[in-house]
Amino acid sequence: MGGEITLKVNTTMERKITWMRYLLIGINSVVFMMMTPSCGDDEDCWVISNFIFSNSTNHIINTSAGVINPNSELSIRQEGLGPCSVKAGNYVPPFLGETKIIFDNHKCLIYQSTKVGIGEGPVGINNYVSKRIGKLHYEFRYEFTDLDYEKAEDCD
Repeated sequence: MGGEITLKVNTTMERKITWMRYLLIGINSVVFMMMTPSCGDDEDCWVISNFIFSNSTNHIINTSAGVINPNSELSIRQEGLGPCSVKAGNYVPPFLGETKIIFDNHKCLIYQSTKVGIGEGPVGINNYVSKRIGKLHYEFRYEFTDLDYEKAEDCD
């Protein structure tokens, strides 16, 4: 009878020791993964952009972002997580895909982005004048001129 109790205690102890080994392996794996830098990925930081659209024409401009009265500006502030190594050319303008600019509710100018942030007019980030405000804060200016109005065609 004494042999049964010893066998049962030894089996229970072996299970606890085995479980403890797996627990230690798991804890060490988690600590190792937390200390190992990710595969070249940049950590995220809070980035800010101010997009300012100037209307230097005598025409009312309607955009998907809002109305810009003659000789005035429309400002859009964007904030969010982004790579800590972000540069001005990495930001994405508020206009994506097909963007229709409407002058005085009758003349239209359509811009199409070829990729996110790449294209003509306000869809391409390289078409803005950028100014660094802080380490991760940029201001981008885009100006609508009489030349844009002249390029616009009657809306359908």
